[in-house]
Amino acid sequence: MDFRQEKAKLIYTNPNYIKDAHVFTGRRDRNDSYYTNLTVTTLLSSGNNVSAAITLQIVSGGDFRVSQKLCEIMKEAWIINFLRAHSDVKASCPFPAGTYNIFNMVLPPKNMPIPMIASDYNIILEMYVTKTKESILTVFTSLRYEETKWKSVDTNKHFL
Repeated sequence: MDFRQEKAKLIYTNPNYIKDAHVFTGRRDRNDSYYTNLTVTTLLSSGNNVSAAITLQIVSGGDFRVSQKLCEIMKEAWIINFLRAHSDVKASCPFPAGTYNIFNMVLPPKNMPIPMIASDYNIILEMYVTKTKESILTVFTSLRYEETKWKSVDTNKHFL
């Protein structure tokens, strides 16, 4: 299945926990894939005191939500592989306060164990205080299902 990611944007950032958060989705040229980059500076150490949730909303109806404590997430092999390939985040917990970057991310991640049907999705990533559910960060992006790929142009043809 081929998806095109688009419209990544910050919905909410909590100034008590993070600053200088930025997200951008774009492509290098017209025929390239779309990539998303995310930068955030955390003000406090984060471990199981912080949880993350991802919600996959099928545009035509229905959603799927997974939520887990941060250090528990870091035990998942596909997450570790994803972070090694697309970030400067060390796969160890807890995370000290500091600036973290995710770069050249393509969605959905390879080897993600969440089945996705051929459809358009809205994806919501949330980070929140585990005990109180106080929101820390909310990021929104879209995935558009593409049934066909761009056909390559025959460069051997001669034009008059």
